[in-house]
Amino acid sequence: MKLPCLKNKESSYFDTRQITSTQRCDYWQDAISQVFVPLDSKVESSDNFWGALELRHCSHLDIVRVQGASQYVTRGRQQIRRSPEDRVLMSFMLKGNMGLAHNGKEIQLTTGQFAFYDTDEEYQLNLNTAFDQVVIAIPKSNFENILGRPKDLCGFNFGEQHPLQIFYQGCLKDIFTTPMDLSLRQQEVLSDHLLNMMKCIIADEYPHKTNYLFEQIKVFILAQLDNSDLTIHHVAKKFNISTRYISKLFQKNDMTFSYFLLNARLDKARKNLQSTPYTMCSIKHIAYNAGFNDISYFSRAFKKRFGITASEVRA
Repeated sequence: MKLPCLKNKESSYFDTRQITSTQRCDYWQDAISQVFVPLDSKVESSDNFWGALELRHCSHLDIVRVQGASQYVTRGRQQIRRSPEDRVLMSFMLKGNMGLAHNGKEIQLTTGQFAFYDTDEEYQLNLNTAFDQVVIAIPKSNFENILGRPKDLCGFNFGEQHPLQIFYQGCLKDIFTTPMDLSLRQQEVLSDHLLNMMKCIIADEYPHKTNYLFEQIKVFILAQLDNSDLTIHHVAKKFNISTRYISKLFQKNDMTFSYFLLNARLDKARKNLQSTPYTMCSIKHIAYNAGFNDISYFSRAFKKRFGITASEVRA
């Protein structure tokens, strides 16, 4: 039983819950490959898997609402060679999280954020929870004319704190309640509106994006210093990226993950040693509160870092 062609219709709706569970995964991969580009989709459990998509054509844009259970989606070099596509995809998360690995960058998209990825480049999408998102397929020529070079903008997350974010999210949702009998001119106005809002958000946020993920990671680490079991693997899981990529981010900033973590723990311990609320706490307790399990190691590291002992700081 073959899935009917979805891509060439003015609007299409597909939901795997309308077919038997044994066929759902194959049908879903066929559906997303038709609507977007040839892709591989893997799921943890075919028994509980479901996916739904609704496609709307709007002038030169394909706008798709995609919902479903957790899955891992990849587009590899072989698929690109077999089926090159001159389009850039934008994913806007209405619900859930998505890890995106693209062109040497790895990011975590959360609700209210969007990101771009180039279909002529390899990418991986890790949707590890149930999700709801809108994906817009943009011809590369239109993307370059309005937004800029894909290689400069792909692999960054945008929009979460922007004043236009709520309005933009509402516009995307309203696309799927808008009548389909719009004239070509009306479709062009709508598509230009969507792209120009993207442009405004990007123009406001892009200068800050190159170091944004690194700053997020540091904030997370600083909030977890009392967890003596904290490792680079915990951080990778939190941000849905690889440990290798985290290491690269720290190397770009002339340090290692271990170096940053150790010095952050030592800074916290020294601050607490000098803080009135900790006056009655033992040095061992303060070291433990900063994530050190070994008091001897703490003492050596503290003396090496600050040139004095913890006892001398408190004296």
